[in-house]
Amino acid sequence: EGAEGAEGLNISTIIDNTKKTYPLITASIAKSGTSSFHLSSHDESFEINREIIPSENSNIEFDQLFRYMGNGTFLSLEIRNDTGPWTQLWKRYGKHGYQVFVGDWDNFWSFTSVPLREFAGERIRVRFRYEYESGADWSPVDGDDPNEMGAFIDNVRVTNSQELQRLSSITLGADQTTFELDSLPNDEYWLQIKAKISDRWFGYGKRKIVENYKGIRPELRIDKINKVAEELLEIHVKSKGIKKLILQSSINGGKIWNNEQMVRPKSTKEEELLFQIKQISSSIIYRVIGSN
Repeated sequence: EGAEGAEGLNISTIIDNTKKTYPLITASIAKSGTSSFHLSSHDESFEINREIIPSENSNIEFDQLFRYMGNGTFLSLEIRNDTGPWTQLWKRYGKHGYQVFVGDWDNFWSFTSVPLREFAGERIRVRFRYEYESGADWSPVDGDDPNEMGAFIDNVRVTNSQELQRLSSITLGADQTTFELDSLPNDEYWLQIKAKISDRWFGYGKRKIVENYKGIRPELRIDKINKVAEELLEIHVKSKGIKKLILQSSINGGKIWNNEQMVRPKSTKEEELLFQIKQISSSIIYRVIGSN
């Protein structure tokens, strides 16, 4: 799972569909870090430029904060798969009319979690859209402080998911029925084909999952997590075909991961392993990764 804050390292993964009148990234207002995403004018949006594959247990999670925003204006979360249009999964309206009290806005960030089970196993993209429908329009104009208006979004992530990364493409002739892919590392790959007739490209067909493994297929899963004392966690892991397991922690929602413990399984056969760690805060999240 990946997290999108508004820090400089993540800007390349964002498609900015705003009018560019005011910056999409704003400093000094953030749930964590130093920046957040900011939408404040009609028909503006930003898209996360990642190909995500959710599971049955995936949620999209984010933090949101509203300032002056009309009661006929909303922020929405939208999802699109390979073949369909953008689908709205969540939206929230502002609360303001034509007159407001100074500082009458959200004083605290709200955490939001939206299930993605209906998109399990599909390739999806995610965007946030700001839309004016009616009533008072609190879009900033010249002389306004834009940070007093609109919606702020931070710490966007999809849990229990995979990211599809484009590796390469091959052009096939009309009568070509075979091709070869060389030097692929051990992993699982998606293969999709699309057709071109004259100058028009058509959409991708159904995916074919190709597994490329030599020897034992690596497997890793967290079997159970127990709290055995007031501040002690036990994380039970089962692994196979993996040479090294690393327990990592994050204090900022998965933006930065820190190595806590490392274990080397005794064999490549399925093995049960145990991590024990002192939990100093309920806001810390943990994961176990494997490396060969």
